[in-house]
Amino acid sequence: METITIQLPIENLEIDSKTGNLIININGDALKGLMGKDDKVVEKGGRKYKKSRFSVFMEWMIDKLLSKGKKRSAEAYQTTLNSFMAFRNNEDIYLYEIKAPLIERYQAWLKRKGVTLNTISFYMRIMRTAYNNAVEYNLTSDMHPFRKVYTGIAKTTKRSVTLEVMKEIRHFATDDPNIAFARDMFLFSFYTRGMSFVDMSYLKTTDIVDGMLHYARKKTGQEIDIEWTTELQEIVDRNPSCNEPYLLPIIKKSNGKERNQKRYKQTIVNENLKKISKALQLKEPLTMYVARHTWASLARDTGIPLKTISLAMGHESEKTTQIYLKNLDVNAVDRANREIINLINT
Repeated sequence: METITIQLPIENLEIDSKTGNLIININGDALKGLMGKDDKVVEKGGRKYKKSRFSVFMEWMIDKLLSKGKKRSAEAYQTTLNSFMAFRNNEDIYLYEIKAPLIERYQAWLKRKGVTLNTISFYMRIMRTAYNNAVEYNLTSDMHPFRKVYTGIAKTTKRSVTLEVMKEIRHFATDDPNIAFARDMFLFSFYTRGMSFVDMSYLKTTDIVDGMLHYARKKTGQEIDIEWTTELQEIVDRNPSCNEPYLLPIIKKSNGKERNQKRYKQTIVNENLKKISKALQLKEPLTMYVARHTWASLARDTGIPLKTISLAMGHESEKTTQIYLKNLDVNAVDRANREIINLINT
C-alpha cells in the first residue's frame, strides 16, 4: 500500500469524536472525506493537483448548505450533481479533469435531451460555483472550463390562453381521475389569481377563516388574502385531502419529504395538462404557469388597473409601486377576481 504524507500545522487537524475520522481544516472549513484512500497528489503538465473527486466535493458542499439551513440551495446542488452524473453514466471524475471540452460536451448532451436553455444555465452556474470553491480550496487550478457554455438568463415566452379556451378547460369532461385532477388544479390556480403550485401544495384547512383564504407566498413571503369562492369550494369537495393539515391532496404524507412529493405531483399534473391541451387541440401545451399568466392577461384585457393586478398576484418588483399598493383597497382585488371568474362562467 502506498503511503501518502501530508504536512499541516497541528492546529489544522482534529478528530471527529463520533466517527473517529480525521478532519483537515483548510481555510477554516472542515473538508471531510475530500481525500479518499485512492486520492493522492499527482503531477500533470508541470502542475500538482490534489486528486479529489467531483462528486465527493459536491456532496460535501450539499452537507455544508444543509448544516446552514439552506435546504433549497442544497437541493439545487443535488439536482445538478444528479444531472452531471447521468451525463457521465455515473462514472466519477476528478476535479483537475474538469476542462472546457468536457463541460461543452455536457451542455450539448443537455440540449439533445431537450433541456431548456435556462435550465442548462442553472446547472452550469451551480457547477461553476462549486468549481470556483474547489479552486479556492486549492484542490485544482482554475482552467476556466465554463468560459464557452451558456450561463445567462434567456427571456422566456409568456404564454396565456384566450377566454374561449378557459371556458373549454372549465367544462372539460373526462373519466380519467388524474386528468380531472390536473384540470381542477389548473382552475384552482386561476381562481386564486394565479397561485403557484408550491403555494397550493402547502395550503392548510386552517388558512380559510371567515370566507377568506390567507397564505404567504413561498417565493417572497408576501401575505395574500383571497375571497373563498363557491368555485374553489367545489374543487376542494371534488378533491378531498387525505392528509388532514393540508387543503389539497398534493402532499399526502408529513414525513419530511414534502418537497419531493410536491415536485412529483407537479410533474404528473403538467403531464396530464398536456393531454388536455392535445384533446382541445391547443397550439401550446398547458402548464400550471399558464393559469397564472392567463389570469393576468384576462384581467388586463378586462380593463382592471395594472396596480390592482400587481397586488392581486403578489408582485414585489418596484418600490414605488409597492408604496402605492399598500394603500390600495384590498376589496378592489376581490372584485377584480370575481369579474375574471364570471367571464368563464358565462
